[in-house]
Amino acid sequence: MSSNNKHYVVMLPTLMDDDAAVRLFAWFWPFFGLTPVVLKFGWKEMKNEDDLKRGLDKVMVEVDRLAKLGKVSLLGCSAGGSVVVNIFLQRKNIVHRVVDVCGALRPGAVRSKFDTPAYLKALEYCERAMAGLGAEDKQRVLTVRPRFGDEFVKADQVIIDGARNITVPTAEHMLSIMLSLTLFSKSILNFLKSK
Repeated sequence: MSSNNKHYVVMLPTLMDDDAAVRLFAWFWPFFGLTPVVLKFGWKEMKNEDDLKRGLDKVMVEVDRLAKLGKVSLLGCSAGGSVVVNIFLQRKNIVHRVVDVCGALRPGAVRSKFDTPAYLKALEYCERAMAGLGAEDKQRVLTVRPRFGDEFVKADQVIIDGARNITVPTAEHMLSIMLSLTLFSKSILNFLKSK
């Protein structure tokens, strides 16, 4: 890890690859000493497991590059949550903190019309990745979910035993993501900045 004081937060958006929305929601984060780096993962173009692996590799290259410039944390929104946990397992030595905002981290009974084969495979990878996380690793992970329900992701798909698991006073998937990154972002910002 670099001795530079810059703290980069690599942010992965939802299955819709709505990077512009995530960038807009995090516009004020630099005022708190965090530099958002929003990456489009390419979910819409992914047809199979090989495409998923290429996408994960592309993110790891960016994480490695940023780690040479400063501190790096990861934040995933919805489907991006499964990506950041997978990346964390591969880059625990250089990733400072990980945040999952309303993202399923394991397969569940609820399916969405937006689910793709690559996303479902990412959930399988993620479930295996979580088994490889030790107690200290889990303390570097924050999960965020809506207190009043999410139509796509159930609470048991988000919670990681031993991690910091919080709720925001919201309901609904996309609204909860937006409010978690803006109005209710204090817990996320404090967690990312903690030592």
